[in-house]
Amino acid sequence: LPTATAKNFDYEVELVMVFGRECRNVSEADALDYVAGYCTGNDFSARDLQYLTSQFMIGKTFDGFAPLGPHLVTSDLVGDPNNLRLECRVNGEQRQDWTTNDMIFNCRQMISFASRMMTIKPGDIFFTGTPHGVIFGKPKGEQVWLKAGDRVVCSVEKLGEHEGHFRFTVGQRRGLGIAAAERLYVLSINPAANRVIVGAARTPIGAFQGSLASLPAPKLGAIAIKAALERAGVKPE
Repeated sequence: LPTATAKNFDYEVELVMVFGRECRNVSEADALDYVAGYCTGNDFSARDLQYLTSQFMIGKTFDGFAPLGPHLVTSDLVGDPNNLRLECRVNGEQRQDWTTNDMIFNCRQMISFASRMMTIKPGDIFFTGTPHGVIFGKPKGEQVWLKAGDRVVCSVEKLGEHEGHFRFTVGQRRGLGIAAAERLYVLSINPAANRVIVGAARTPIGAFQGSLASLPAPKLGAIAIKAALERAGVKPE
């Protein structure tokens, strides 16, 4: 989870269409002929960034977002894509349970509409939307956002389950992953390389780099390191 940038992480189970033919200006009647197959998707979202501006895209495009799987099932085996059950569970609790036959716009309509705006290429994927049950749709007092360690399982009928286990990612693009832990210990410091090695139970599990580059202090003391780690959402000791 990119906790240095966002905090309000949410799930969205969705049917995903995968295109097998170039698609441009197609009719609703022919639209599904261009789909190679379908898979289960989680349109994972950072809601605080999604609503930061009038454009939603920023909250949907972190590295690792929009996971797919576990299979690509060909169209002939799926049949009608608008007759499939969608489910999402968080730590075993059912959060979403609905069907694709209740879409505002069905798959044929979405493909036909999109193909009038752009050319869809073979291999392109199309997330089709999520039903009710997301965290963002709850009253603000009941919104408990996803955190490191949560287990999210998304499934679409005939397509299998996609399972995600979430962990901290600190330092954004320059940092390495740090697994979720109750306590993290500073194991070694290399000021010249602007690098701090941290670990849980004194076992190295990653490297923190991100905020250290912007620290005003000429030398990395214990207080500065602790402050940088806390800004990244981890608990140093």
